[in-house]
Amino acid sequence: MRSAFWHWPHLRLDSPVPSHQLELSLPPMNALNQAQNQDSDERDVRHLVLDAINRTQSDEFERFFDLFTPEATWMLPSQVKDVGLDEAKRFYRFTEKFRFEQQVNIDEVRVFSEVAYARLTFDGFLVPKLDPSAASIRSVSRHLWIMRKEHTQQWRLDRVIWNTPRPNERVTQRAY
Repeated sequence: MRSAFWHWPHLRLDSPVPSHQLELSLPPMNALNQAQNQDSDERDVRHLVLDAINRTQSDEFERFFDLFTPEATWMLPSQVKDVGLDEAKRFYRFTEKFRFEQQVNIDEVRVFSEVAYARLTFDGFLVPKLDPSAASIRSVSRHLWIMRKEHTQQWRLDRVIWNTPRPNERVTQRAY
């Protein structure tokens, strides 16, 4: 919650201030409400992004899909057409046998009135769940998650765009 701006002209801390010299300057209520809503939205979006990351790294990856709008769309690497929620669930069936163990960098998060986005970098391995002697698979990807505030005021993931960088592009990341 943002605090009101209090303004005392000519205030000196070493002398008493007559009450008639105090001036209270508050922003208009609609501006204050917008600021409070923005703080709340930023907090809710941060929570959604962290919750989604935790779910992708858990043994219960399927819970990740609970965070999406019913109309969610994925743009997968090397795919000509976008896929919806059911197709994305089928694509990620491999997580029944593998768990993501990755370092995740949140490169950027921006929140607007009813839309937000996060740019993320995942770098690590797919680790076998069932056969500990099986080799892990290297997994590096860059993601753009677009979130939308629903009519219930709850933020949900709505679009996912991701790619897998070529090996020579994985060494350095651009700083923004």
